[in-house]
Amino acid sequence: MKLQNYTNKKFLNIVDIYFDQEINFLHTNACLYDVLSLQDEKNQDTPLHVAVKKNRISFVEKLLCLLKEPYLSNTFYKCKYFERNQENEKPLSKIINAKNKDGKDVITLAIEGNNSECLSALFDYLTRENINRRKDVESEYTPLHEAVLLRKNEAIKKLLKSRDIDTELMDKESYKAYNYANDKEAIELFIEHYSSKISKLRTRLEDNNKKLVRVKSVLSRTKFICVCLAAFGSCFRMYRNSHDIISEEVSKDMLYYSLALLSNTTGLILFFNYLIDTILSKYEEKNSSLNKESDSYVEERNILENRLHYFQESTFCDTRATTQMFEITSVIPEAELSCSRL
Repeated sequence: MKLQNYTNKKFLNIVDIYFDQEINFLHTNACLYDVLSLQDEKNQDTPLHVAVKKNRISFVEKLLCLLKEPYLSNTFYKCKYFERNQENEKPLSKIINAKNKDGKDVITLAIEGNNSECLSALFDYLTRENINRRKDVESEYTPLHEAVLLRKNEAIKKLLKSRDIDTELMDKESYKAYNYANDKEAIELFIEHYSSKISKLRTRLEDNNKKLVRVKSVLSRTKFICVCLAAFGSCFRMYRNSHDIISEEVSKDMLYYSLALLSNTTGLILFFNYLIDTILSKYEEKNSSLNKESDSYVEERNILENRLHYFQESTFCDTRATTQMFEITSVIPEAELSCSRL
């Protein structure tokens, strides 16, 4: 069987009611992954592209599962398509990154479809790199940029719920995705996302502050105990050695020995101070980083809240103007309206 002939005649039949039989047939002919990764001549779509376009959720899930792991744990498939290939050359990564004639990959097609089930099925298999991928050099849009620009709010919702999403990525014009939000629902979704981020950061900051207080307390007590022990040890050694020195009548070495012990004790105190400062500075740096991140999210949320307020005011003014116009026309006699039309 020639693969090209099969593709021309039966390509779309892979995504139909005979899906399982078709997969078994391809497996029997040892060309399953060749067909799944092949792009048709007309639109350059892979089977996964077609399934996503048609919102065939069950087939999207089955195809993703086939592309993720070797079919039936087949040794031949394992060696040829999985173990010997780098991550970006494995079937799943290769198909997800493949673009059709219109320059669209399956992520863009899923966003355009705006089907929550299809998006959920696809996003379960995406890596952090896929979720935050750049569409092309020309625009450098991420999937979130695309969803906002296309006003696909289901896609925005799914993307913002992903734990791997990076909302701080900018496109070629240095705009973040939220900068393009231009409708009430999208703005509210971003506000909710940033509020959640701020809440989590403040919780982490609070926990870090509690740890900092505990660490300060423990280190201070440890330092005090060690210094006391060092001082006690020095005094004891001075007493013992002074007794030996006096008995041996070599009193001129007493001052030198005392200064040496004092120097050792001072060195120990300085070491503990350095150790405490180093440990505390790490916690303080983390606090500073969390504060900066939180302030950044607060600033972005404020921008979005102002924009939402503007939208609400505009909507209110439009509604009020429409209502007033209706009231005016309702009280004007029909005869006057007829004259005005003339």
